[in-house]
Amino acid sequence: TSAKRGNMRLISVVLNCPTRSKRALSSKKILDYAYENYKYYNLLKADDKFDSIPVIKGVKSEVDIILSSEIGMPLSHDEAKSIEKIVELPKNLKAPVAAGTEVGTVKFVIKDKVIAETSLKTAYDVRKMKFGDYMYKIIENWGEILHIGNKNE
Repeated sequence: TSAKRGNMRLISVVLNCPTRSKRALSSKKILDYAYENYKYYNLLKADDKFDSIPVIKGVKSEVDIILSSEIGMPLSHDEAKSIEKIVELPKNLKAPVAAGTEVGTVKFVIKDKVIAETSLKTAYDVRKMKFGDYMYKIIENWGEILHIGNKNE
């Protein structure tokens, strides 16, 4: 038997019931129990910006980190209160960085048991800085210094 309430669909399977009506009644009790005691939690959405990591020698100073896949599941109230999120990400990355590169993981744990896990990936490319990029930064910084100096006079 299958049932859907809100955004949560449940399926119950009942074995060894002598009649169809007893099987339907048992299935209804199971589904009612599940809907009363569990709620669907959308823990993380795919492609949402999760974090950002500094990029060493990149044309951008950091790169956005996104999830490889969405994480959602039914949990009891007690499970939802005790869930722990563990994020494993490096402190920084060296350029060049390609879009979609897996750089870490996020895990959801209840009582030392991993109940969900997905990889974390870079959202876009960050190329390595070249000589011209460094020269542009130097000129840009000089312009800022000269502009600030003129304001103070």
